[in-house]
Amino acid sequence: MTETEPIAALLSRLAHVCNANAVLIDRFGKTVQATGPAPMSLLFEEIGRTAADSQNVDVDGWRGVAARISASDEADSHFGWLVVAARRPNFPDSHSTSATHVAATLVEASQRMAVAARQQERAIRTAVLEEALALRREPHNPELAARIAAFGLSFDEELRTIVFRPIRPAVASRSLPATEDLLEMLGKALESQSIAYLMTAKDKTIIIAAQCNVQAFRRVIVAEDSKLPGALVGIGRSVHALGDILDSYQDAQLAVRTLRRNSRGPKVMAYEDFNYATRLFADVGFDKMIKWAQEFLKPLEGRELLVEGLQTYFEHAQNINAAADYLEIHHNSLRYRIAKAEEILGINLREPGAVSSVFLALTALELGRIQQPRPKSSGEAGRSRRPSDVEANDVLPYSRPYGERAGVVRAPTR
Repeated sequence: MTETEPIAALLSRLAHVCNANAVLIDRFGKTVQATGPAPMSLLFEEIGRTAADSQNVDVDGWRGVAARISASDEADSHFGWLVVAARRPNFPDSHSTSATHVAATLVEASQRMAVAARQQERAIRTAVLEEALALRREPHNPELAARIAAFGLSFDEELRTIVFRPIRPAVASRSLPATEDLLEMLGKALESQSIAYLMTAKDKTIIIAAQCNVQAFRRVIVAEDSKLPGALVGIGRSVHALGDILDSYQDAQLAVRTLRRNSRGPKVMAYEDFNYATRLFADVGFDKMIKWAQEFLKPLEGRELLVEGLQTYFEHAQNINAAADYLEIHHNSLRYRIAKAEEILGINLREPGAVSSVFLALTALELGRIQQPRPKSSGEAGRSRRPSDVEANDVLPYSRPYGERAGVVRAPTR
């Protein structure tokens, strides 16, 4: 168990003791470790005929013993089989059978230790990254920098913060993988490309600090395309110091927010892909942008329906009908809300300056909310339809008290 590769060393010792070939296979029949050749497809076919924990096998002149390996992280399941086989008529004897059973127990123990170590390492990676994301600008924390370096990350080489936001499948029968499973998949994908990383999850979104450039992470996504769920991926600016991690993370959030507005566009956006307005937002800084947004939109305080109408309008590329359909209201209701918001803010959304101002302000407020811890859900699933939203053909003048409060339109038939 003290060996660098304990299972490989254990199989080698077992093969020597039994004077036979030792093979570890998973429950699908794929060879994980082996000390020599053996007809594993034939042996696995024989093994699969019974659910016994231990059995003797005799196939094509090969004789041996197979011991079931329990899964380390799944109840009532198994990882695979440890098989010891040789081409000898008197094999296996009682000595070889006992040695195989002892070795199988040690393999299970080694796997449990590996799972525990990986879970502990993931917890540490999560804690380190979350501590870095919580720092404000220009922090000086040598201890945290040293802990980040301990995971192989360096500020002297290109380092990026990445936001991976899974997209819910269009097919109802499919579902998104659990967050823990997604963390495991992404971790293995990065490790397969020898990319050092820290990783955590927040609101079903994965946040990664990875020692790689944009092209390298794109290659990871392409290579794992069949395993990973569809996702929007935002990649922040290159990190050169501890204080840059938060800025890079905010860039990645902004990229994902931008990608959400265009469902038919690309699924990956990096800081270098930002247009002029988005780059301005990122470089001015979230703190200032959020403060300015709060001041700009303060007249709409307490008018949630109007704010929601503006947000949805911009999220659907200023398409009134599409936004109204999403909100499940009549398009005249949404037109009313937008007109009322224009009046209160003293703007005209036909003017480019007003459009960019409202869009950037709404984006700042939304990203500001993302950074705040969310209260635990009370079980609500999705957005509920408001009772004040009804369809109609003619709009009520918003000078009327009731219409001004709710933003309602009447339907003659209702």
